[in-house]
Amino acid sequence: MDAVVEGDENLAPPRPVIAEIDADLAATLGRPKMAEKPSGNLGRLLGGKSMLGMSAVGSSQEEEELSDTSGLVRDYDEDSVKVAWSALVEDQKSKNKMGLAATLATGEWSFSDATIKLTVANQVQYDELKECATQLLHFLRTEVGNGSIALEVEVSEVEAAVEFLTPKDRYQSWAEENPALETMRKRLDLDLG
Repeated sequence: MDAVVEGDENLAPPRPVIAEIDADLAATLGRPKMAEKPSGNLGRLLGGKSMLGMSAVGSSQEEEELSDTSGLVRDYDEDSVKVAWSALVEDQKSKNKMGLAATLATGEWSFSDATIKLTVANQVQYDELKECATQLLHFLRTEVGNGSIALEVEVSEVEAAVEFLTPKDRYQSWAEENPALETMRKRLDLDLG
Protein backbone atom coordinates (compact mmCIF):
# COMPACT_ATOMS: atom_id res chain seq x y z
CA MET A 1 0.00 0.00 0.00
CA ASP A 2 2.74 2.40 0.88
CA ALA A 3 4.30 3.35 -2.43
CA VAL A 4 7.32 5.62 -2.41
CA VAL A 5 7.44 8.16 -5.20
CA GLU A 6 10.90 9.34 -6.13
CA GLY A 7 11.58 12.99 -5.59
CA ASP A 8 8.86 13.54 -2.96
CA GLU A 9 10.52 14.45 0.35
CA ASN A 10 7.20 15.04 2.19
CA LEU A 11 6.32 11.34 2.42
CA ALA A 12 6.79 9.78 5.83
CA PRO A 13 8.81 6.60 6.18
CA PRO A 14 6.70 3.40 6.45
CA ARG A 15 5.50 2.59 9.99
CA PRO A 16 6.53 -0.68 11.66
CA VAL A 17 3.84 -3.36 12.10
CA ILE A 18 2.52 -3.39 15.68
CA ALA A 19 1.55 -6.73 17.24
CA GLU A 20 -1.43 -5.32 19.12
CA ILE A 21 -4.07 -3.00 17.64
CA ASP A 22 -6.62 -1.02 19.63
CA ALA A 23 -10.09 -2.65 19.32
CA ASP A 24 -11.87 0.60 18.41
CA LEU A 25 -9.26 1.43 15.82
CA ALA A 26 -9.41 -2.11 14.45
CA ALA A 27 -13.18 -1.86 14.04
CA THR A 28 -12.75 1.46 12.25
CA LEU A 29 -10.11 0.06 9.94
CA GLY A 30 -11.98 -3.20 9.38
CA ARG A 31 -9.19 -5.35 10.77
CA PRO A 32 -9.46 -7.90 13.57
CA LYS A 33 -7.87 -7.18 16.92
CA MET A 34 -4.51 -8.93 17.20
CA ALA A 35 -2.56 -9.78 20.30
CA GLU A 36 0.45 -12.00 20.88
CA LYS A 37 -1.13 -13.56 23.98
CA PRO A 38 -4.69 -13.56 25.37
CA SER A 39 -5.33 -10.59 27.62
CA GLY A 40 -8.58 -11.76 29.27
CA ASN A 41 -9.18 -14.18 32.13
CA LEU A 42 -12.04 -16.22 30.63
CA GLY A 43 -9.89 -19.35 30.36
CA ARG A 44 -9.00 -19.14 34.04
CA LEU A 45 -12.64 -18.56 35.05
CA LEU A 46 -13.84 -21.58 33.08
CA GLY A 47 -10.98 -23.76 34.22
CA GLY A 48 -9.93 -24.50 30.65
CA LYS A 49 -13.33 -25.99 29.72
CA SER A 50 -15.45 -25.01 26.75
CA MET A 51 -18.51 -22.86 27.40
CA LEU A 52 -20.48 -25.00 24.95
CA GLY A 53 -19.61 -28.15 26.82
CA MET A 54 -20.60 -26.58 30.12
CA SER A 55 -24.04 -25.54 28.84
CA ALA A 56 -24.66 -29.02 27.43
CA VAL A 57 -23.66 -30.62 30.73
CA GLY A 58 -25.82 -28.16 32.69
CA SER A 59 -28.94 -28.88 30.64
CA SER A 60 -28.45 -32.65 30.86
CA GLN A 61 -28.07 -32.43 34.63
CA GLU A 62 -31.42 -30.65 34.90
CA GLU A 63 -33.10 -33.36 32.84
CA GLU A 64 -31.47 -36.13 34.90
CA GLU A 65 -32.93 -34.69 38.10
CA LEU A 66 -36.49 -35.39 36.92
CA SER A 67 -37.80 -38.58 38.43
CA ASP A 68 -40.56 -40.86 37.19
CA THR A 69 -43.93 -39.50 38.37
CA SER A 70 -46.14 -42.21 36.84
CA GLY A 71 -46.24 -44.11 40.14
CA LEU A 72 -47.71 -41.17 42.09
CA VAL A 73 -51.41 -41.87 42.80
CA ARG A 74 -52.37 -39.61 45.73
CA ASP A 75 -55.91 -38.20 45.65
CA TYR A 76 -56.20 -34.54 44.69
CA ASP A 77 -58.79 -31.85 44.13
CA GLU A 78 -58.80 -28.40 42.54
CA ASP A 79 -57.70 -26.73 45.78
CA SER A 80 -54.61 -28.93 46.14
CA VAL A 81 -53.72 -28.20 42.50
CA LYS A 82 -54.09 -24.44 43.13
CA VAL A 83 -51.76 -24.73 46.12
CA ALA A 84 -49.22 -26.60 43.96
CA TRP A 85 -49.59 -23.93 41.24
CA SER A 86 -48.84 -21.18 43.78
CA ALA A 87 -45.82 -23.16 44.95
CA LEU A 88 -44.66 -23.44 41.33
CA VAL A 89 -44.88 -19.66 40.89
CA GLU A 90 -42.88 -19.11 44.09
CA ASP A 91 -40.32 -21.72 42.98
CA GLN A 92 -39.76 -19.89 39.69
CA LYS A 93 -39.36 -16.59 41.57
CA SER A 94 -36.78 -18.17 43.88
CA LYS A 95 -34.84 -19.37 40.81
CA ASN A 96 -34.89 -15.75 39.55
CA LYS A 97 -37.11 -16.62 36.56
CA MET A 98 -39.34 -13.59 37.04
CA GLY A 99 -40.72 -13.52 33.49
CA LEU A 100 -41.84 -17.13 33.67
CA ALA A 101 -43.25 -16.62 37.17
CA ALA A 102 -45.24 -13.61 35.96
CA THR A 103 -46.59 -15.59 33.02
CA LEU A 104 -47.67 -18.42 35.31
CA ALA A 105 -49.23 -16.02 37.82
CA THR A 106 -51.13 -13.85 35.32
CA GLY A 107 -52.27 -16.46 32.80
CA GLU A 108 -55.92 -17.51 32.74
CA TRP A 109 -55.94 -20.75 34.71
CA SER A 110 -58.57 -23.52 34.81
CA PHE A 111 -58.58 -27.13 36.00
CA SER A 112 -60.80 -30.01 34.91
CA ASP A 113 -60.38 -33.76 34.36
CA ALA A 114 -56.79 -33.83 35.69
CA THR A 115 -55.77 -31.19 33.13
CA ILE A 116 -54.56 -27.70 33.93
CA LYS A 117 -55.37 -25.31 31.09
CA LEU A 118 -53.36 -22.11 31.01
CA THR A 119 -54.22 -19.40 28.51
CA VAL A 120 -51.39 -16.92 27.92
CA ALA A 121 -51.51 -13.49 26.30
CA ASN A 122 -49.12 -13.99 23.36
CA GLN A 123 -46.96 -16.36 21.34
CA VAL A 124 -43.76 -15.42 23.19
CA GLN A 125 -45.20 -16.60 26.50
CA TYR A 126 -46.50 -19.75 24.81
CA ASP A 127 -43.05 -20.58 23.39
CA GLU A 128 -41.38 -19.95 26.75
CA LEU A 129 -43.79 -22.30 28.53
CA LYS A 130 -43.46 -25.01 25.90
CA GLU A 131 -39.67 -25.01 26.36
CA CYS A 132 -39.89 -25.78 30.07
CA ALA A 133 -43.25 -27.59 30.22
CA THR A 134 -41.63 -30.89 31.27
CA GLN A 135 -39.95 -29.36 34.32
CA LEU A 136 -43.09 -27.42 35.27
CA LEU A 137 -45.29 -30.48 34.96
CA HIS A 138 -42.84 -32.58 36.98
CA PHE A 139 -42.91 -29.99 39.76
CA LEU A 140 -46.73 -29.92 39.78
CA ARG A 141 -47.05 -33.71 39.76
CA THR A 142 -44.67 -34.13 42.69
CA GLU A 143 -46.31 -31.31 44.68
CA VAL A 144 -49.80 -32.74 44.15
CA GLY A 145 -48.61 -36.32 44.45
CA ASN A 146 -50.32 -37.61 41.32
CA GLY A 147 -48.69 -38.54 38.02
CA SER A 148 -51.82 -38.16 35.90
CA ILE A 149 -51.89 -34.34 36.02
CA ALA A 150 -51.50 -32.77 32.56
CA LEU A 151 -50.74 -29.23 31.40
CA GLU A 152 -52.18 -27.55 28.30
CA VAL A 153 -51.05 -24.12 27.18
CA GLU A 154 -53.04 -21.99 24.73
CA VAL A 155 -52.64 -18.50 23.31
CA SER A 156 -55.50 -16.10 23.97
CA GLU A 157 -57.52 -15.30 20.87
CA VAL A 158 -58.46 -11.86 22.13
CA GLU A 159 -55.63 -9.45 21.51
CA ALA A 160 -55.86 -5.77 22.30
CA ALA A 161 -55.69 -3.71 19.16
CA VAL A 162 -52.90 -1.20 19.36
CA GLU A 163 -53.99 2.08 17.89
CA PHE A 164 -51.52 4.83 17.10
CA LEU A 165 -53.06 8.23 16.52
CA THR A 166 -51.40 11.24 15.02
CA PRO A 167 -52.12 14.58 16.69
CA LYS A 168 -54.49 15.46 13.82
CA ASP A 169 -56.39 12.16 14.23
CA ARG A 170 -56.61 12.72 17.97
CA TYR A 171 -58.01 16.23 17.38
CA GLN A 172 -60.61 14.90 14.94
CA SER A 173 -61.84 12.34 17.46
CA TRP A 174 -62.11 15.10 20.09
CA ALA A 175 -63.95 17.37 17.63
CA GLU A 176 -66.47 14.59 16.91
CA GLU A 177 -67.16 14.29 20.63
CA ASN A 178 -67.33 18.07 21.14
CA PRO A 179 -68.29 20.14 18.03
CA ALA A 180 -67.57 23.39 19.91
CA LEU A 181 -63.89 22.54 19.65
CA GLU A 182 -64.06 22.79 15.85
CA THR A 183 -65.91 26.11 16.13
CA MET A 184 -63.22 27.49 18.42
CA ARG A 185 -60.45 26.28 16.06
CA LYS A 186 -62.08 28.14 13.14
CA ARG A 187 -62.62 31.33 15.18
CA LEU A 188 -58.99 31.36 16.26
CA ASP A 189 -57.85 30.44 12.74
CA LEU A 190 -55.68 27.57 13.98
CA ASP A 191 -53.96 25.30 11.50
CA LEU A 192 -53.45 21.68 12.50
CA GLY A 193 -50.98 20.95 9.72
